[in-house]
Amino acid sequence: KRRALDEMHIVLERFLESASARKNQPAIDTLSELVRLLRLARLEIDRPDGLDWQRESLKALRWQDLDDDERRLCPPLLLIGSDEMLAGRGLSQLVWLLNTRLPVKVLVMSSLDLGLADARVNDPRAGVGMLAMAQRNAYIAQTSIADAGHFGESVLQALGFDGPALVQVYAPSPGRDGFASKFTPEQARRAAEGRVLPLLRYDPRAEGVFGSRIDLAGNPAPDALLGPEDAAAGTPVDWAFGQQRFAHHFEPLSAAAPAPVPVREWLLLDTTARRNKTPFLASGDGEDEQRFGISAALLSAANECLERWQTLQELGGIVTPFTERLEAE
Repeated sequence: KRRALDEMHIVLERFLESASARKNQPAIDTLSELVRLLRLARLEIDRPDGLDWQRESLKALRWQDLDDDERRLCPPLLLIGSDEMLAGRGLSQLVWLLNTRLPVKVLVMSSLDLGLADARVNDPRAGVGMLAMAQRNAYIAQTSIADAGHFGESVLQALGFDGPALVQVYAPSPGRDGFASKFTPEQARRAAEGRVLPLLRYDPRAEGVFGSRIDLAGNPAPDALLGPEDAAAGTPVDWAFGQQRFAHHFEPLSAAAPAPVPVREWLLLDTTARRNKTPFLASGDGEDEQRFGISAALLSAANECLERWQTLQELGGIVTPFTERLEAE
């Protein structure tokens, strides 16, 4: 009897290997059918009590009824799409998907327009990683093509997770965004460096509480609000500068602008200290330096990026206002 079962397992694996060739039948349906036959064969061999009832119940076998070993036989479904499709119009469906136990892996290709295409629209796409992480039971990663190690490991972990997973990656486009194609990797690096799309992983399998399952490794100066001062893009504004799609958010700084201050310094000030000050971005050195004023919309988007980064720092336990109070208590 056991030899017969072992042989049927071999047949099952061979069927699954050829499932991709079954163009008219989804792999999950093929798996369910084969597992149903295998379980039925086991019932006929073992002849347990309630055989008729158990035979009948197998007719309604669902994905949720498979055990862990049976689920591992089914290859994951990979869903790839833009952030507009998956994190914009399809946001409610994406949240629903991340709350299932289905092995669906979602790769979101983010354009990072930060809602600046239409300032009247509340755009949730830039924050989809945190929104997805809040579902708690799905594997979540934000990664970058500029960091091959982080990107590869994130994809491998997502594929190896036995439930739903979401990987968000910035997909810079020279034609769409307006920069030379040779700068594509550099743009991707600047997005992470400038806190526009920080690197993160959330693995529900990790031990501890929610915050201890968040991994922010790979981000430069993870305990600071802004990226390193000597970096090419220490702020979201630096990342946006040089992309033609954001050109209208910069204009030469007026000589009459009150109290000009570099945008990096301005972003570190609180709301009160920012009053009556004009943030600017400088380009070039010495006599070639040019100063550019920055639109209110871009400054607001930059603040939102930094607020999301601060939330990640707090959730991950890197920078939290509660430590000092707890130590005192």
